[in-house]
Amino acid sequence: MQYLGTLAGEGFVLHNGLELTRVQFEFDGYSTSHAGVICNGEIRMPAMMLKTTFALRTMQLRTDEGRMLELRFSDKKIGPGQEAAHVDVRGEIPGNDKREWLKGRDKDRPARTSLATKSEAGPGTASKDATYYSSFEPGKPRSRRIAR
Repeated sequence: MQYLGTLAGEGFVLHNGLELTRVQFEFDGYSTSHAGVICNGEIRMPAMMLKTTFALRTMQLRTDEGRMLELRFSDKKIGPGQEAAHVDVRGEIPGNDKREWLKGRDKDRPARTSLATKSEAGPGTASKDATYYSSFEPGKPRSRRIAR
């Protein structure tokens, strides 16, 4: 297993195409010989919204940079007042190119601030050189690469 780097930033959590809440995220990427590139990390949102979204099996994250990621909670339960949760990530994550992953470590990385004070940002465009992975559908391999 090789550590590739970090994706960090902010975006909106969506479910069935509807925006639910604004979140901050920090995801780590790893390259493995058996599963390709895998990604997981932490999302942060107001405690009440985390409690609401935790009941969803899967949801999407549209980052401010325009990436569309699929999220699935990996925690079994959340505590009262908890504002962060661990998730597994699929979708428009970078491939094995460490330069894409290292962007998360740049000085442009957002400071952890209150999400209530952030203004709504429009979606950008995703990287044209991104690697796309299968969704969290039953019976599909965990990290099957479907396009590049």
